[in-house]
Amino acid sequence: MRLSARIPPLALALSAVCLQAQMPRPFGGVPTLADADLTCHVLPRASFLLEGDTRAFRIRPAPGSLDLPAECWRWAVLENGPGHIDADTGLYTAPRVDAPRLVTVRATCRTRPALAAEAECLLLPASPFALVGEVLGADWLACHTASLPFRDPAGGLGPTAVVARPPLRVPPQYGGYGVPFTLRWPATPGSRAQLLSVGEGASEALRRDVTGRVSLRLTLRAHARGFSLEALGRAPDSAAWERVTWEGALHLRGLFPFAGNEVTAPGHRDGPPDQARFQAPFGLVAIEWAHGRHQKPAAWLVSDPEAHLIRTLAEGGEVTTPWGEPGQAAHRDAAPGEEGARFNAPTFLLVRGGTRGEGLAGQGVVVADSGNHCLRLLHRDGAATTLAGRPGEPGHEDRGAGEARFHSPQGLAEDAAGNLYVADQGNRVIRRLGPEGQVTTLAGGPGQAGDLDGLGTGARFTELRGLAILAGPDGREALYAADGHAIRRIGLEDGQVTTVLGDVRTPGFMPAGGPGTPDLRQPCLNQPCGLTPMPGGLLIADRGNHAVRAWRLDPEQLSTPVGDPGLPRTRCGRVRDAPDVPPGDEDAGVEAPRAVAVLESAGPHGADFLVTAGRSVSLVCAALRGRDRLAGFGLETGPATLAEPCAVRFKVEALTPEGAPAIIRTCHFTADFLEPDGTLGERVSGQGLTEQAIRVQGRFSQRGLGKVVVRCVTEEGAAGGAQAAVDIR
Repeated sequence: MRLSARIPPLALALSAVCLQAQMPRPFGGVPTLADADLTCHVLPRASFLLEGDTRAFRIRPAPGSLDLPAECWRWAVLENGPGHIDADTGLYTAPRVDAPRLVTVRATCRTRPALAAEAECLLLPASPFALVGEVLGADWLACHTASLPFRDPAGGLGPTAVVARPPLRVPPQYGGYGVPFTLRWPATPGSRAQLLSVGEGASEALRRDVTGRVSLRLTLRAHARGFSLEALGRAPDSAAWERVTWEGALHLRGLFPFAGNEVTAPGHRDGPPDQARFQAPFGLVAIEWAHGRHQKPAAWLVSDPEAHLIRTLAEGGEVTTPWGEPGQAAHRDAAPGEEGARFNAPTFLLVRGGTRGEGLAGQGVVVADSGNHCLRLLHRDGAATTLAGRPGEPGHEDRGAGEARFHSPQGLAEDAAGNLYVADQGNRVIRRLGPEGQVTTLAGGPGQAGDLDGLGTGARFTELRGLAILAGPDGREALYAADGHAIRRIGLEDGQVTTVLGDVRTPGFMPAGGPGTPDLRQPCLNQPCGLTPMPGGLLIADRGNHAVRAWRLDPEQLSTPVGDPGLPRTRCGRVRDAPDVPPGDEDAGVEAPRAVAVLESAGPHGADFLVTAGRSVSLVCAALRGRDRLAGFGLETGPATLAEPCAVRFKVEALTPEGAPAIIRTCHFTADFLEPDGTLGERVSGQGLTEQAIRVQGRFSQRGLGKVVVRCVTEEGAAGGAQAAVDIR
């Protein structure tokens, strides 16, 4: 017998338990009942009864399991519980009780005693009795509110009054997929029992008994849909029962798996997101069309250069391969509806026409077929054609598209006039393919490496990768290129090249550069790869630093929403809301990111995006849903000794996006007291108000130079943090 789910009894809670039986098949025999992996549930899963009420329990088989006739089951009340149940029909009659009581009903298969299922029913006093509940605009919870405990659709019991209470919000820091998070709710004085229900993916809500608590640490396997907290107690000045329901939304916030697997070896496999395999996904672009023999609409295209493939991702992460043959490097075009297109190390991708109002459909997807030294075009009908360059013939020639020659083309970008720009990496130049089909050199000297700023062909590049077009603070569009360890700006009209971020020859990592940073033309990047526009700036796949950087132009600011040089492997975790503090055990890691595709932008606050890194595609939810931001941490520390705790004082200022003071917000914080060797001495968590001083104390156990790290997040999602060194004596 195998237990598939067992939820322990909860105080005044209702749940169901299903058991599975799996028995060996006789050698050479015909499949029988013993061969099936049987799963069943008792319905209703959530019920409560008053004195004299009856309830007909029944068995429902799980999908794919055998449906046994009703006469195969024997019903009983466990542990000599009150009330009577008909052993053959499952009809239960509730007795009189003076206080709430939980009763367990069991159904056992008469022919296979190992197959059984249970349900728990709450018996309530009959008079006086009232249920008071509320639903606070929670449409996202409508799919499973009927199955929540303390609510009984089968018996017809429902709210008799509504209590006006403000909606509950929770900090949208984390939200599932293995990332731990703490869920908090307001205290409910006088409640006899509290039950927390958290929606996990598409499965039934996870239920926990949280009587007497105001928070719970959770780690969910799937994404968190939302939560409901139900408290049951006596109504004031009455013998009636009162039920109050708090409901709230949980946002994904962090880095989560989307497609592929970092644990298994690299390879090629199509299928569901957790089963799909990549060699090393690279380019990434959003589309909205079906293609060729794959009629399921794709949401993104991703290149897999080491496998010589172009793959598709559906919105749910399912992977297919419409173009290319795994492990076969070649050049071959394909007609509409025809299979057999071949590529050689395709890298960057671009939707052509997207900047001219044609949306994500565009005229097709341009592929930098780097190993074939040419540009390819993928069509909506499944065709693959050669757009520019001579396949297999590297070189530098400015001619018509079919006669021009490239050398290992990489980054791609397009302006509003339809000009296509190419980072011609092998030639160390920026090329332009005009709408009329003529290829010209915009900037750089063919075959001449360097880091020289200058006009047009007088400038020099060293190792070109990603490209992006972005409007600067003056409103004029310019081309930005990842080159060496820097970002270079190229004027579209004159080809003027200027280094605007980082140092071309010197790698580095600058954790944060806030408003007023004097100069970001110093080492702060390490092999930047893909560039993606976002409002007011760029998202940079900082490959060598194992991080995704957000660079905003006005005011100039460099931040790190996810990753760190000290986290060289992709792992689920939280995003970096507090750029001035070191990464913690729960922060996300991203292995050598290559490209980013923005999903949802939140203006100056950040964006949600997909990132190709390691052997997988990951989802990064970094957009803040609130409007305010946190700033002005005044972190002060007192003397620290081994005998006395260290006193810490800080004050958080909430600001609007325009920099004006915001209304006071509730702020959740953690204060980590780090020992001189970097280990965690003590962690203190709590709640306070922004713009009011918060005081905490923590202990150290080692002498030397320690550190206090404070992280804060408001219930609206604004976050920040600070750190301070402490001399421990």
